[in-house]
Amino acid sequence: MKITHFLSARSTGRHRTAFLATLGILVVSGSVLLLASRTLAATKNISGRGIVRSGAGADSIPLDFILTVPVDEKLNGEQGELRISSSANVYENLGQTSVGEALQPVKTKRIRPQNVTAGNEVTFKGRYTVGNKDSVRPDVVYVHDRSFVVCGKLQGITRRTAAGANQDTLTVEVSKMTVQEKRYERFFPTGKDALFSFKDGTQFHNASGSWKAPKNRVSIQAADVTANQQTTALRGKITGNNTLDLTTVDIGAKCS
Repeated sequence: MKITHFLSARSTGRHRTAFLATLGILVVSGSVLLLASRTLAATKNISGRGIVRSGAGADSIPLDFILTVPVDEKLNGEQGELRISSSANVYENLGQTSVGEALQPVKTKRIRPQNVTAGNEVTFKGRYTVGNKDSVRPDVVYVHDRSFVVCGKLQGITRRTAAGANQDTLTVEVSKMTVQEKRYERFFPTGKDALFSFKDGTQFHNASGSWKAPKNRVSIQAADVTANQQTTALRGKITGNNTLDLTTVDIGAKCS
């Protein structure tokens, strides 16, 4: 009886040890699963839109986030990075913006990330770690064509040499306009004034012909321009949030 009792006690002890060992494995396994589920839950799909803050590199695009879906308040309105992997695709939406030609339908071509320049608007789709604004890893990025052609009446010109002026601008009452993407029409309300910026590289001409195909161009200086309600055709590109940067100005081109 003593021997039997002793063997039973030993057997019970072994079972108890095995049970506790099994319980330990279950606890450890449960903890691993819990940590894994938390890690998975922290990574989500995301799409969004933003403005390129500065020149991009081969593996990152600095961005001012404007809107994300799903909405993430830690991203919207903040500065962060799009982390570009070797498998990510970056495309540029293009149209014909040559001087003297009407804009043609948008075409898309693949570009290198480092060719994305400051001021461009981009949309993206990919994944990110919740709460980490520098963790967005897009699968695809689109750089949008925000070029425009506008015709209207020149209302005013302001140069940086004027008191209080911090940029060179033209004020034009918009009569007609064309843009590559319809959502950019909001920058050019017909019948209202719009403010355009020009730089040292902006080309000014006296011209005739239509606003989409000016002809008989004669180059002039910006200093020669006076605002006296003359019809004017303008070509350029929207940069940043709302800057209308001009590349060419054709004084005298008609809106008809």
